[in-house]
Amino acid sequence: MDFRTYNFRNAIAILNQRPEWDQLCDVIRSIRVEEIIDKQRILIGKRKNPPKGAQTAMNEIFRDRLTPLKWRREVRLLKRDNSLENKNSAGWKMDFLKRGNPLPQAELKDFGMGVEVAFNHAEAIPWTLIRMNLAAQFEDIRDDSRIDVGVGIFATQSFKSWGRLDSAAGTFEQARRWLSISKHTIATPIVLVGLKPRDDAATGVWPETDVFPGTGKR
Repeated sequence: MDFRTYNFRNAIAILNQRPEWDQLCDVIRSIRVEEIIDKQRILIGKRKNPPKGAQTAMNEIFRDRLTPLKWRREVRLLKRDNSLENKNSAGWKMDFLKRGNPLPQAELKDFGMGVEVAFNHAEAIPWTLIRMNLAAQFEDIRDDSRIDVGVGIFATQSFKSWGRLDSAAGTFEQARRWLSISKHTIATPIVLVGLKPRDDAATGVWPETDVFPGTGKR
């Protein structure tokens, strides 16, 4: 799978020093169209109401690939779930998080990289960005859940069409606009990753498939 990036607050300059970023990029590049289609067929066989688009298959693939590499998943963020006095913030979690050695120029603390895989409604994009910002900046974040850089993984418009995601699903292009206009409120370095339906420039775009029926709205 190919991808594009959007660099916010020099996040890529930081991540280029990090093995965690190299590992994540390798995982994304290793995902092949056949794997996504096979995963969807398994879901069709297992579920009475299988997913209409590629989002569930992709979420499971990321889980299957990152968990054996010692990425923690569904990481609880807040020390006290009621600290924001808002039931919607209770149990806030980061999809994936990995800790590593500190940066050479940093204080003596381990480095945290948080990843959000976001195939949900476009209205959730601002909250995804805010959650990554809070995970780096908010005082009530658990010590082992604090991050230094956030990574948001989104479908590009081309992947959204290929995987027949619902019309309301947010995209990399939308997330990029949100992050650009939020630059005065988000202090955390963030990289947006936009998934593209091709392996590399040489092989071209993935062929269409009928395993994703879609919702009829794109």
